[in-house]
Amino acid sequence: NLWFCSISKVVIWENVFLRRICPPTSVFFFKETLIVWSESDTCDLALSFQEKSGCEEIWAKICEVQGRDPGDADGGYDEMDDGELSGRVVLPPIEIGRLAEVDTVIQNHLSSQALREKMASAIEAESVLPKLADIFHMCEDIEHSDGLRTLYSIAKNLFMLNRNNLNELLVSDKYLKDMIGMLEYDPAHESPRKHREFLYEKAKFREVLPIANDELKDKIHQTYRVQYLQDVCLPAPSLFEENLLSVLNSHLFFNRIDIVNMLQKDKRLMKELFDQLRDPQTTVSRRRDLALFLKEFITFSQGLPPNGVQSKDNFFKLYLKLPLCQNLQANDVLGTIEPCIKSPDYETRVTIVDMLALLVDHSPQLVRDYLLRQAKDKSDEDVLLNRLLIHMQTDRDPELTSGSQVLRTLLDPDNMVSMQKSDRSEFLSLFYQRSIFTLVGPMVENVKGGTIKRDDYCTANRQSLIVRLLCFCIEHHSFSMRQHCISNDLLNKVLVLLQSDHHFLALGALKMLRTVLAVKDDFYNRYIVREKVLDRVVECFVRNGARYNLLNSAMLELFDYIRSEDIKLLVKYTVENHMAVFEEVTYVKLFSELKIRYEQQRDRENNSKITVEQRVPSPAAFMKERQEEQWFDGDDEDTTESRKEIVEAKKEVKKDPDCHRKAAVELMFPSVLKRKNAFDEDDGAVFSGQPATPLAAVNVVAEKKIVIKMNDRSRTPSPLGSPSSSGSQLPSQAREDEVSSSQNNSKENSPSLGVKVFLMFQVQFHPSSERK
Repeated sequence: NLWFCSISKVVIWENVFLRRICPPTSVFFFKETLIVWSESDTCDLALSFQEKSGCEEIWAKICEVQGRDPGDADGGYDEMDDGELSGRVVLPPIEIGRLAEVDTVIQNHLSSQALREKMASAIEAESVLPKLADIFHMCEDIEHSDGLRTLYSIAKNLFMLNRNNLNELLVSDKYLKDMIGMLEYDPAHESPRKHREFLYEKAKFREVLPIANDELKDKIHQTYRVQYLQDVCLPAPSLFEENLLSVLNSHLFFNRIDIVNMLQKDKRLMKELFDQLRDPQTTVSRRRDLALFLKEFITFSQGLPPNGVQSKDNFFKLYLKLPLCQNLQANDVLGTIEPCIKSPDYETRVTIVDMLALLVDHSPQLVRDYLLRQAKDKSDEDVLLNRLLIHMQTDRDPELTSGSQVLRTLLDPDNMVSMQKSDRSEFLSLFYQRSIFTLVGPMVENVKGGTIKRDDYCTANRQSLIVRLLCFCIEHHSFSMRQHCISNDLLNKVLVLLQSDHHFLALGALKMLRTVLAVKDDFYNRYIVREKVLDRVVECFVRNGARYNLLNSAMLELFDYIRSEDIKLLVKYTVENHMAVFEEVTYVKLFSELKIRYEQQRDRENNSKITVEQRVPSPAAFMKERQEEQWFDGDDEDTTESRKEIVEAKKEVKKDPDCHRKAAVELMFPSVLKRKNAFDEDDGAVFSGQPATPLAAVNVVAEKKIVIKMNDRSRTPSPLGSPSSSGSQLPSQAREDEVSSSQNNSKENSPSLGVKVFLMFQVQFHPSSERK
């Protein structure tokens, strides 16, 4: 009745695994495809399956042998309590001859969190660390190389157990030096590495400012040594070990927070720091040390929690106070930048630029405000923004410093959302009026005359950085950058860099032109044609020849973009001026398609011209229109003469004693009476067959009269009353005299009206004036 678990090779039928399964054996179903069991306190076995079904089948058979339900699996070591775990590990005796066994046992417990917790508890309970320290000193005394290499593995695995309580013991002053000593004997190196000699003898702690707090001093010492242990002594963790040092990282993180809080409480020390940094009498070396201290202080503050009293925001609110007028605040970090960036010491400038990058990353708006305030009463040379640009121009390796990133962040419109429009315009004006020439000046001077004067790697690297910043400005500052680019012919100057032997610089210059085209601005396109910017690209294309390289592909992509986006000005310019060069290029169809696009564009223009010509009127039409204008001008002259005669006749009517007052119609519409008289004269001449009489005889009143009543259909209501009321009343004798006209009135020189006024008339014939 003995049951075994056997694994054999099918080909040669050889057992590679044979273990007895008995009820006392502690078997655990661990995860979905893993079966783990322990045969003793020092031996754990595991079977890993490719498929879950196979794992469940074997697990069911094991449970059948043990007489247990497969559904009652413990689920692995993770569900066991601390007491059960701590009682399962029995470490071998800590002796020189059994160090390999100790190392194996510890290494076997790194696979899971439960096993690591189990081993850490056993090490703490059995006081393993002091025993290992004694063994280490003994092995060093007798120069036991195998034992020392084994101790290296043990010390490394102790840190990778990743337990907080054990880690506190390992980095304590009592055991830290011995742990670092064990890590000197790395088997990957032939001779031991002298970490203890460097940390405890060569590395000297130098107080930049006097620190009275002993606890703060000890915390700084410990943090430095633990950081060295993590960065230098311990090997880089593999992909499967990257989370096994999280406790050590947390220890360093909280140490930095403690240091920042302790320094903030020391008001005297902080005041002395900022006073000396702003003092122009501070020596160069002293300013360098103070700048390094301040940078480290701000770097540690990045680990502060986001919320709470001791949060990161509160820290920067305290130390990023802007100066009010000339009265600098006690804690003004920004006020220390100007004297440090003017320092002749390179390390000081690099340090302060790195510190400025941290400040800009936290609050770019505060830094912009400070730069605007600082530039108001300074010359262009002393403007802090120009100082930053000069540092970039003189930096030995600008890619490794943060100057370009600081400038990019400050100029990014996405970071200016909180700014008012006037403030945003003011900062961009500061850059484009007082700083842009400092940025491009060295590059423009280097390409003066159309050739590159200096083309070494260092210069090419700096100019490549400038070109990338210009591309950023073209993308984000459309108006300001366009104005500067066109007025200073910047593209032609930058494209001189296509002659560089460094392809990364030539590609950067070509990318700037490509960025300009991507903006799709007609001002840029007209400028490119007017200043013949594409000529330099064609020259570079010819100079590159038939070489199939990245530069060739970039230029082909540029012309393909012009074709695909149908930029008419550039298509026309390219075909008309450079098609002779491109006709020889047969390995791509790009230029033949570009020519087809040009011909299509030309055909469309010709068709549009023909259409316009067809729409132009003939000379006969112009003549007819002129005659009509002359005819209307003649009518206007007749109208003017007729109006003069009407005015004279009106004066005669006023002299008539029978006329006592003006008619209401004449009061409201002075011109209507004139038109009415003209119409009456026309009607009398037509219907009576009598010749028209002159208006001068209008004072002769006939007994037969035509009384004209107007229905008020005009847009403006009559002030005399509503239309219905006025129409219902019979006119009086005076009213008849005012509004009546003789049938014998003359029609001579009746006015020719240009605008017709349609009125509704009621005509009633009366034989005599007395009849109602």
